[in-house]
Order: sequence, then C-alpha cells, then structure tokens
Amino acid sequence: MTSQVRIYRAFDSDMEEVWHRLQGDCDYFMFQTYEWLAHWQHTIGDHSYGIEPCVAVVSDSGGPVALFPFGVRKIFGVRVLEFLGGVQSDYNAPLISSAGPSPGQFTQLWNSVMEALPAHDVRSLVRMPETCGGFRNPVLDAVPSFCEGASYGATLPDSWEEFRQRLPSKFQKDNARMIRRLSEKGHFEFVVAATVSEFNEIVEVMFSQKEQRYKETGARNILADPHTRDFYRGLGELVAEDAKVHLSALVVNGEILATHLGAVHNGRFYYLFPTFAGAAWSKYSPGRLLLEKLVQWAIDNRISIFDFTIGGEAYKNIWCDSEMNLYRAVEVRTFRGRFFDRAQRLIYWVKTNQKARAIAMGIIRKLHSFRPG
Repeated sequence: MTSQVRIYRAFDSDMEEVWHRLQGDCDYFMFQTYEWLAHWQHTIGDHSYGIEPCVAVVSDSGGPVALFPFGVRKIFGVRVLEFLGGVQSDYNAPLISSAGPSPGQFTQLWNSVMEALPAHDVRSLVRMPETCGGFRNPVLDAVPSFCEGASYGATLPDSWEEFRQRLPSKFQKDNARMIRRLSEKGHFEFVVAATVSEFNEIVEVMFSQKEQRYKETGARNILADPHTRDFYRGLGELVAEDAKVHLSALVVNGEILATHLGAVHNGRFYYLFPTFAGAAWSKYSPGRLLLEKLVQWAIDNRISIFDFTIGGEAYKNIWCDSEMNLYRAVEVRTFRGRFFDRAQRLIYWVKTNQKARAIAMGIIRKLHSFRPG
C-alpha cells in the first residue's frame, strides 16, 4: 500500500473537507466526528489544555484512507501526544475507511504516522475501544497496551415492554411508585430540548446540580473551568441545527429534578452527563426515573444500542447486557517523558485501588470543607 501522511495543525476548511469525506466512508464513534472535536478544540483544547492539533491523515491514490485525531500539549514541560477530546471523549480511535489498510498493513502505516508527527516526549493514548465498527481496533495490535476498564451498553428491542421484562420486578415497582408520587405533586413530564432557548434553560440547571454533586462527593469539579462550561453551552447550537446532541430533563410543576446531556449517532444513544437534584427530591430517585424515560425514548426512536460508556457503576448491572474493554498505551520517548509516565502510573493506581482512592477522596473532601462558601 503506497501512501502519504499529511499533518493538519488547525481545524480549517481543508481539514473539514477531508474529515467529512472519511466520515462518509467508515464506521466510527460520535467522539470522532469533526463537529464534536472541532467544538472541543475551540473551547477546551485551545484555552484549557493549550493542546496543538496534529491530525494525521493518510492518503493513497484514491484519497484519504485513515485519520488520527492527535494533539500535543505540554504538561509541566513534558510534550505529550494524545488523542483530542480530553475527558469529553469516552472512546478514542482513528477513522479508517473501508478502502483503508488491512490488519497486516496497519502497523507499517502506524509507524509512518508516528514518524510524521511533531516531536514529543511521551505518547499517552487512553480509552481506546477494543472494537471499532464491529472489528478489532487495529491500534491495539500496533502498540503495547493494557486494559484499563470497560464500557457498558444495552441492546434495545423493538418495544419498551420487551425491554422492561429484563428489569427486576422490584426495580420496576419502585420506579412506578415514585413516578406516581411525583405525579401527585403536580404536572410530571419528560422534556427534550428542541431549541437553543430550551437548551440554555436546562443546561444552567445541569451545571448547578452537577456542581452540588461534585461538592458532596469530593470529585474534581470539571465545571470550575469556564471553558468547559463554554463547551457544554455551545452544544446548544448543534441542537438548533438538528444535530446529534440530546439534552433532556425530568420536570415537576416547572421545576427541573434531573437532567441528561448525551448524543445520538449511527443508531447509538450515548449516556454521557446525568445530573439530579438532591435534598428533598433525592427520595424520589429522579436520576433513575429520567434514565428510564431515556431508554423508552431511544426504543421509540428505533435506536439499537443504549451506550452507558465508561465506568463500572453498580446500577449498570440492571440495565446492560454487553461490555467492551478499553485500553491504554503509554510509550516513553525521552528521559523527560519518564517522569510523566511515573506520575500517571501513580494517579492510575490511586484511581483503581479502592483503599487508596478512599483515602484520597477523604483528603479532598476535607480540603473542600476548609474553603469559604
């Protein structure tokens, strides 16, 4: 396979044309769409990460056959090569056309891409899915990698009644009882934002509910970064264009009890950013009720997969019937990159070691308690 590699350094019209051409000729996740990553780069990537895009496009005589959405950013002086998208991308993978390289050719192509990229100290490739478009992810055979977790999903039947039979009877009865109790308090409804103004109203409540949850759990508050807020707010423009973003809410008498920001792409519903009200409303489990409404909506709209994405939370055992491993690959290129690698290994160990994580979260909560307000 004779090919050439071109590195694109900006999300301009040239890159957009090539990207859309590949999108029309391959199967891929929503996180690899030009619209999602261009918006991410213009908000979080440029301003919060200072990441420089270096999107590698491989072409042969027939045109582009593969695209690798990479970027390089400096972390404490260490130049790190990574996929674009940050924590807003649950799956990181290349776009590979149907006329692209065979599995046997991919490693050679990968090495050509790596040689064409700008200088960097370490390659940190995370959340790489085991499969892409129904086939094994070829990157996993080109670089040493290890499993860092899994994502979970539910295959959806033709009707909610058929899906409901999978759920525990007690779970169903509890949900029905809570919906009945909320309905007794007034007008109970499930709302999907259809305009920018509806999106803007719901998204501000989403921020408030999520930040309160971060405060209660001691988790890192990603919404403290104004550019991250800009990213989520800007998704409202995609709603106005009838694009893939999906924002919904559970409402009683005009008060929003739970929200969810997700996306729909290629027959897959992505469950990404749920929030719910606490205090007096928590006894009604509004987040759980909204999830039930979302699954019903997905079935009614002929969606085949409800993707709960990353994380092994216990509640997913009730809903899911499939899982997909996610992989991490770290390659140190320079002496400076070793320090980054060791720091990342420590962070990963804390996150995956239950006792260490509990201690770390306890320390974080204590630190938060000393903050004013």
